[in-house]
Amino acid sequence: MNDAMATSSNRGSQFLLAAIAVLVGALATQPALAQTNCASAVAGFRSILEQDIQMGRVDKSVYDKATAELGNADAACRAGRDAAAVEAVRATKRRYGYPQ
Repeated sequence: MNDAMATSSNRGSQFLLAAIAVLVGALATQPALAQTNCASAVAGFRSILEQDIQMGRVDKSVYDKATAELGNADAACRAGRDAAAVEAVRATKRRYGYPQ
């Protein structure tokens, strides 16, 4: 094997190792990304509810029930049950007539 072929082979191996490292890193951050998504879903809907109660667009009893349900979604999110948390937020929105 000549020097040019050896250098090309080494570069290919280095590229492959770098690509694997990037892929492993991306997979390792998925739970954190998912938790960020569920945390954003909970916080976003909580913010909407708070605005609605302040503006008088929602009854206090509905606000209390919806925020209690969001507390359950938040707990699921913090426990790493991201899909369940996001689904709980969606279900709460549906139950109280909020758009998805």
